Amino acid sequence: MIAHPVIHWWDDDASETRHEYLFKYVKHLEEQNAATFEKFLQNAWLYHRQPLMGLDGEFDAPPDPYESTTNLCEHAVDTAWSMIAKYIPRVAFQTDGADWSLQKQAMQLERWYEAERNRMTVDEDAQTAFRDAEVFGTAALYEFEEDGRPQVEPVLIDELRVDVKECRRSKPTHIYRVRFVDRQVLKARTFVDTGEKEEAVDAAPSGGAWTWFRHVEDGLVAIIEGWCLSHGGRQGRHIVAVENAVLVDEEFDEPELPFLFLHWSPPLAGFYGRGLVDQLTAKQFRTDKRSWTIQRGEDLAGCPRLFLHPNDAHLVNQINNDPEKSIHVTKTGKEYQFQKGQAWGPDIYLAQRRDVEEAFEFAGISMTAASGQKPAGVESAIAIREVAERESGPFALHAQRYEKLHLELAKKVIARQKRIAARGKTEPAKWNSGNLLRLIPWESVDMDEHMYTMSLAAASGLPKTPAARTQYVIELAQANAIDRDEMRALLDHPDLRKSNDVAVAHRRDIERTVEILMEEDQPYPVPETYQDLTLGVKLVGLHLLDVKTRGAPEDVLERFRNWIEQAQGILDAAAAKMQAQMAMAQQPPGQPGGDMKGLPNASPMNPAGGLNDAFTRLSPQAMGLPPR
Repeated sequence: MIAHPVIHWWDDDASETRHEYLFKYVKHLEEQNAATFEKFLQNAWLYHRQPLMGLDGEFDAPPDPYESTTNLCEHAVDTAWSMIAKYIPRVAFQTDGADWSLQKQAMQLERWYEAERNRMTVDEDAQTAFRDAEVFGTAALYEFEEDGRPQVEPVLIDELRVDVKECRRSKPTHIYRVRFVDRQVLKARTFVDTGEKEEAVDAAPSGGAWTWFRHVEDGLVAIIEGWCLSHGGRQGRHIVAVENAVLVDEEFDEPELPFLFLHWSPPLAGFYGRGLVDQLTAKQFRTDKRSWTIQRGEDLAGCPRLFLHPNDAHLVNQINNDPEKSIHVTKTGKEYQFQKGQAWGPDIYLAQRRDVEEAFEFAGISMTAASGQKPAGVESAIAIREVAERESGPFALHAQRYEKLHLELAKKVIARQKRIAARGKTEPAKWNSGNLLRLIPWESVDMDEHMYTMSLAAASGLPKTPAARTQYVIELAQANAIDRDEMRALLDHPDLRKSNDVAVAHRRDIERTVEILMEEDQPYPVPETYQDLTLGVKLVGLHLLDVKTRGAPEDVLERFRNWIEQAQGILDAAAAKMQAQMAMAQQPPGQPGGDMKGLPNASPMNPAGGLNDAFTRLSPQAMGLPPR
């Protein structure tokens, strides 16, 4: 075993040969945790039954000598994965007692992060990390900067090395990522930016023994990237090195390491957690052994056999499984015996089924959830949702850790963006709401972290499958909880999307009007006769009450009031015009003008004259409002 180096790579005494001390120390950590890395390979095999990509070692042979016909680990992991990771938490930014401008800024910050989250594919990466935690016990997400913007990617836990003794009850203060990369690919990396570094990569050793239990394929070069936090009297450092040279050596002044970790079951002490595959390993081996025994018995005793007389041995080549084939014999009176045996009694098959059920129950998964079937007697959509909620109960703590991962990642991404912005210009985020695309500059949402709090909320309370979503929306409509337009918008069926876009355009138009009314620097949106003003008066009135309770300034409230008054005036004028037309239609012949004393400036030749005056009095200019 490689001994622990006396001098650490981050010490000033190691400045000339940091790469040598770095490689010795990392190899020491890997050999110290050899059993853990071997377990990673075993768990990967139990889950997928194939060697884990990206891990070069001598553990390619399957740890289970029996071929699996019932992969409990894969079924359990995928079931729990779909039950928990299908819910995508949304990060909400809230202010406490802040003024209106800070509230709007927090709302824009929430939209900025939502746009960046979609760009970085955070949801997919977090779901991958959740699956990795089930398989390996611990999963990692790497948060870094790429092309001047924050970025996130999942990292195989086998690539990371930590000092387990340092992490008995605390987080690591230094961490290392080990990769085996093709030499030409490594030379194309941005940090290999000088001829001297290219020469060092060309001269770096490849292949051969890495540690006593791991070997590197020919043509691959080992590269280690390490981070060390400022701790005590030491200065934080970031290093990238091959075995014969340092490629990057710089100070590292960030308060935290650039990794987030998710444990399926946190360890009592140390760093690495215990995964769902670890919990099912013994049961998987037992199930595989019994499956192998059953299969061998069926092959030996369960296959039909035909016993021939020794004198008829020549007929063996003519016997096959063709049901219509006849065999001609020249002798008669011979006895042929056809025997079909029973390999096993029913007890062994019942025991095999019982083992499978016990394994899922041990993992906290019901057989109905594992098979994707609904329980007997459960027919209504509400009952099915209640059963699904109850079945996810055993994974409540795992779900909480998954939600916390999203929250911590949002904090890291925003902190990274602040550091990027401190160095210069930043790229705006592209926020998409329906068919509306808006650019949100970071400068407009940059807030001090003490001015807001971050919390989690479900991204959507609707079911995820199209059938369940349709049923749930129909139930809401039948209960009069939503109207027809809201029903069409919530269904969002691909075949109806174009039709829905047109059908709910009037609602989206009013919602957009509300957004403009909330922005004092936006031009005032004058009500138009072709808008759904009846819906507008209702929705704008509700939002007026909402922004009023949130402390909106009087200027914003006045914009809402003016819009409602103008819209209501147009509706009243239209109603008066219709009443006048109905009154004219009801007059007897010979009285063309009818009674029009209710309309000023009206005459038999211009019965709607008073209506035109009403529109004039309700114009934006007459009311002292800015023109359109």
